[in-house]
This record gives sequence, structure tokens and C-alpha cells, in this order.
Amino acid sequence: MGASLAAISPQDMEHTKQTAEELGLSYFVLSDMGNETAREYGLAYQFDEALIDAYKTLGMNLEEYNGDNPWALPIPAVYIIDPSGKVAHVYADSDYTNRMEPAAMLKELERAAS
Repeated sequence: MGASLAAISPQDMEHTKQTAEELGLSYFVLSDMGNETAREYGLAYQFDEALIDAYKTLGMNLEEYNGDNPWALPIPAVYIIDPSGKVAHVYADSDYTNRMEPAAMLKELERAAS
């Protein structure tokens, strides 16, 4: 359908590149240090102290990977942009285990392309 895919991650540039290489990704992975873009789209979730402590207890060190303001993560989202540059569809869910189904994404891509 002529669409392009890009992912945006709060990881610093070094870890973003490393992740893309390790996973053999064939699309762009952009670094959004400090969740600047996520904040502009209302998608950044700032951790409270209890959650920070829980992550540290589990050995999950976001500071190592996310550099600037590591204790925030983006809510997973999909933005489909039509050929004119208009946002044609948005999918976002605060439950990170819920993701847009590929069939639904293809349907929205078809709609945006027409």
C-alpha cells in the first residue's frame, strides 16, 4: 500500500540502535529521549515513587537505557497518517498488553490511502 513504518522509543540513541540491530528491524526506530514527543501527544506516563521502587526491586533499570528523565514511559500508540499528512487514525491503550491488531491496521491503512 506504499506505507512506511517508524517506531519511536524513549531509549537513548545507543540503546535504540542496539535494539534495532539485535532484532534485525527493517524499519526506522527513532529515539525520543525524555519522552518529548510522547508528552506532546499526551502519551507519556510518569512513574510515581512506588512504581520506581518496584521497577528497581525487579532489577529493571530504565535509567541505564532511557537517559534523560528515565522514569516515564510512553503509552503504546499507532498513528496512521494519510498521503496529505493528516492523521487518519489513532490507536492508543494505557494497557500496554493491548496492541492494535494487524488486520485492523491494514484496514485503516487502506481507508487512509483511498
